[in-house]
Amino acid sequence: RWPRVIAPGGVQTHVVSSLDLFPTICRAAGAELPDDLALDGVDLTATLAGTSSGPLHDVLFWSNGPNTAVRKGQWKLVQAGQHVWLFDLNADVGETRNVAQEHPEVVRELMRDYSDWASELPEPAWPPRPDSRKVEVDGVPYQLAI
Repeated sequence: RWPRVIAPGGVQTHVVSSLDLFPTICRAAGAELPDDLALDGVDLTATLAGTSSGPLHDVLFWSNGPNTAVRKGQWKLVQAGQHVWLFDLNADVGETRNVAQEHPEVVRELMRDYSDWASELPEPAWPPRPDSRKVEVDGVPYQLAI
């Protein structure tokens, strides 16, 4: 709810990230962010107000300890150790069918995109604890890095 900025009852279907909250809240509060500040998030104000359309992100990346993920268009790639899951979100929004074997070229592209993005990142200021909890997903260990 944001009277006089966002019309009531609107629905947005754009893919967004929690990282978009910071620049959006700064804009709403009237805070000026430095032009040279590189953020992964974008200001959602124009989209929420209906004055801008189109995708906000071409690609989104996540990293959680040894686990990584990429969302690009209809595809979502998740990697835990050597195991890779690829989901076609147009056909499987619930992410129940791993299609990595059927689309190796998409897996390679998304892994390359992730590698390019990660190569620009500094070392984490707070690396995950080594005693993080592990769960199994499809019989593969997945470390919940906290």
